[in-house]
Amino acid sequence: MADLTKAYISQAIFISSTSHNDRVRYRQEDAENIFGSLFGSQSQQTNIPDELDASAPRLIFQSAHKQFLISKNSAQLVLGFQNADKPLKTQTDVIRENVLKVAKKVYEFGEVTGELGLVVTFNLPRTEPRTELSKKIYDKFLRTPAYGTLASSSFKVGFETEQKLYLNLEVDVYEMRRGVFNKTHVDVQNIDFSKLEVQETGFSFKVDINNKPRFGSHESYITEVELVMRSLDEFISTRLEDHVKL
Repeated sequence: MADLTKAYISQAIFISSTSHNDRVRYRQEDAENIFGSLFGSQSQQTNIPDELDASAPRLIFQSAHKQFLISKNSAQLVLGFQNADKPLKTQTDVIRENVLKVAKKVYEFGEVTGELGLVVTFNLPRTEPRTELSKKIYDKFLRTPAYGTLASSSFKVGFETEQKLYLNLEVDVYEMRRGVFNKTHVDVQNIDFSKLEVQETGFSFKVDINNKPRFGSHESYITEVELVMRSLDEFISTRLEDHVKL
């Protein structure tokens, strides 16, 4: 049975599509004036050649647990959570505050298409070995004919909500391992991750809420952001517990 008091958010990613801009790297001063106060740092140029992938970041802001990436056609906020002891409510409040602040700055920085999404990863630590956790996913969601001993399993499904958003759910097994590396010889080391000490094992639940392929508009952008945040709150309060019963 799932114990949501042990669940925590490990990462949240908020991404907004923007109108294509080949010269976004030359707007570094504008970007720092608009976004700098949110991250307490200056931006960095990635020096990626202009002819390469338009979605690759050209400008990056970085702070302790936040990263903000600006490409030719998108803006992406990545939030990491180091303290797994905080309750989900506290963590979602942090996500909402940061997403809304960044969204308003993105709206100010340039033309947005209205297409956006939020991906949140929940970790639920368990004591069972990885193979047994995989079997629980298989038993609940899959039940396809077996071709041998089950080695791994994951599950993904997508829905269209009443608000005409798209909600994708993904279930997998995760392991966190720890080891010590000799930095002076890291270029010649062959690292066997299977021999590293396992710190935590459990279920990973990824929730992706977006409005693709429904395109909004620049004017409706903030409204769409707030709708996505409300959908996340609703999912956590009414659906998450049933989803993680494994």
